[in-house]
Amino acid sequence: MAFEQSIQSVSGPANASLTTKQYYAVVFNSSGNIAVAGAGVPIAGVLQNAPASGDGAEVAVSGISKVALGGTATAGTMAAVDSAGKFLNAVSGDIAVGVFVKGGSSGEVGSMLVKDIGKIW
Repeated sequence: MAFEQSIQSVSGPANASLTTKQYYAVVFNSSGNIAVAGAGVPIAGVLQNAPASGDGAEVAVSGISKVALGGTATAGTMAAVDSAGKFLNAVSGDIAVGVFVKGGSSGEVGSMLVKDIGKIW
């Protein structure tokens, strides 16, 4: 079962409705609002709630967070983000954004240590 532990979070206004995006990767956009991240970019963290547009979005920036999986996730493996803002195992050329501590398959919820690792060569 996925779990969370020792989360440190920040908040900001949701750029759009994020009511179906809890546990997705997010970024701060150019307006300072929280938006779903795409593939190949560093992330601000993991969305912890499900805010409507303009409401406060809580973002885990460190600790172990639950994460929405978009592909295979293996415990102990570095994590990357897919084009929909979900998490999966990182491969060469990806920007690693954390390490899975509880894996799973696409459509499930796993757990990840939120950690800015950077590009995998």
